[in-house]
Amino acid sequence: MKKIQIFVFLIILGLGYSQAQTTLEYAVDFRIKTIEGESLRLFDILAQDKIVMIDFFSTSCGPCHIYAPDHQAIYEAYGENQGNVFVVGIAWGDDDTGVYVFDTTYGIQYPTASRSDGAGNITNNDFQILSRPTVLIITPDKKIVGNLFMPYEIPDFHNIDSILIENGAVSTSIRVAQDTEALFKISPNPVQDQLKLVMDKAATFSQAEIYDLSGSKVLGFNINENQSSLDVAMLSQGIYLLHLKGPQKYATQKFIKQ
Repeated sequence: MKKIQIFVFLIILGLGYSQAQTTLEYAVDFRIKTIEGESLRLFDILAQDKIVMIDFFSTSCGPCHIYAPDHQAIYEAYGENQGNVFVVGIAWGDDDTGVYVFDTTYGIQYPTASRSDGAGNITNNDFQILSRPTVLIITPDKKIVGNLFMPYEIPDFHNIDSILIENGAVSTSIRVAQDTEALFKISPNPVQDQLKLVMDKAATFSQAEIYDLSGSKVLGFNINENQSSLDVAMLSQGIYLLHLKGPQKYATQKFIKQ
């Protein structure tokens, strides 16, 4: 009976998220002004035979903070907008100053635009973006070939990288993509009380944070290689993100709380 309840819960949640994202198959054009004052037009970039990755984000969104390093890593791996991939971030609900602070905090170097200052809110609306982060990947023929949003497809390095490669993106640097499941494993999933955690010894994670799907941090733990479980008994039933952090390493997995 409990498994049936969980299944029904996931269907309802899934329907809500599927309705919350863009239904567009092809991109609409936009012109934004970055926080550096540069004017960018989508169709001009696509006309250069580039694949465009758009990071729709908000500086107040918990998961946006989690995946910002992944998006910067994609920018670096594909030539910092000098190759055939162009990365741009478009914010909702913050001004140039707020976006600058966010970019500085996470070392974001790709161009970003804010709400009214850079037409970020207008562009979010044009693409029907209602949850963040959402990553769209658009090919030169203006087709949207990637639409990454939680809880279906986490907008992390691995998922973005896979879509880019499938659509002809050329990496201009040597890098090692982080395999989250190789860095740590969790069980059981779904979980009721204790979430068992097994970490790769080389990962050296020191912090564990749990976020709900609204982006709010709900639990935090200091961890080490001897940490075997996390107490999640107080969490309500639902889907959560477990985010592990360490020196120059980070990894995230989804789990279900029964």
